[in-house]
Amino acid sequence: MEEISVVIPIMINYPNRKQNVECVVNYLLRYPYLHIDVLEAGRDRFLHLPAHPRLRYTYVPDDAPVFYHTYYRNRLLQQAKYPIVGVWDADAIVSEEQFLAAADYIRRGAVMCFPYDGDFRYLSKAESQAVRADLNQLRPDSGTRAMGRPSVGGIFFVNRDIYLRWGGDNECFYGWSPEDAERVKRMEILELPIARTSGSLYHLFHERDQIETPDELARSYRNRKALIDVCHLSKSELEHLIIYREGMFSYMKRW
Repeated sequence: MEEISVVIPIMINYPNRKQNVECVVNYLLRYPYLHIDVLEAGRDRFLHLPAHPRLRYTYVPDDAPVFYHTYYRNRLLQQAKYPIVGVWDADAIVSEEQFLAAADYIRRGAVMCFPYDGDFRYLSKAESQAVRADLNQLRPDSGTRAMGRPSVGGIFFVNRDIYLRWGGDNECFYGWSPEDAERVKRMEILELPIARTSGSLYHLFHERDQIETPDELARSYRNRKALIDVCHLSKSELEHLIIYREGMFSYMKRW
C-alpha cells in the first residue's frame, strides 16, 4: 500500500473540538499507510496526543482570535512527508474505502479529489457523543444533510506538488470563508482535473460563535470579494498571477 499523508490544522476553541480531533486522529491511526501531521495554533496548547511513529504534532503560539487556516494548511502541505495528501477537517470522517478511492484518483492524475459525493452530513450533539465513544455507531443515514447542493468542504485530497505550484490554499482568505469554493473554481479555471468518490462525509458536532462583530462582517466582505475576484479571471490571467506571484498570490513569494 502506497503511503499517504494526512494534514489536520486546528484551533481548539471549544472542548468538543478537542474531543473531535482526538477521535479523528485515533480513527486515522488504524490504517498503517496513513502518516498524520496535526498543527494546533492558539493562545494555549490543549492537545496532548499519544506518541506514535506515524503522527507528528506541532503547537504554534498564536494570539490571533481568528484561525488563519489557509496559512496553516499551506505550512502543513509543504511539510507533508508524502506527495498524496489528504487535507482533513478536524471534525470530519469518511470511510476507508472512500479515502483510498480519492488517493487512487490522485495517483491516476487528478490534482484534487473529494472523498465523498457531496453529501455533507452534520451529526447532532448526541450522535457525535455516541460516535466518539464507538465509531461503529456511525450509519449511512446518520446526521442531517447540510445543504441542497454538493459540498466541497470537510476533506479533500491533492497532488501536493501540483496543488502548491498553483497557489495551494489561497491565503487571501482569513478565517472561515468561501475558500472551499475558490479552491475548486481556481482548479476549474486552470483546467486541472478534479474528481469525487461515492459516499457521504460526516461532521462531528461542535459549538460555534454566533455573534457577528463589525470586524467579522468586514472580514466576511473581504473574503467574498476574494472569491469574486478569482471567478472573474481568465485562465491566462490566473496563470500569470500565480506564476509571477503577484496580486492575491503574492503570499507565495515567501515559499
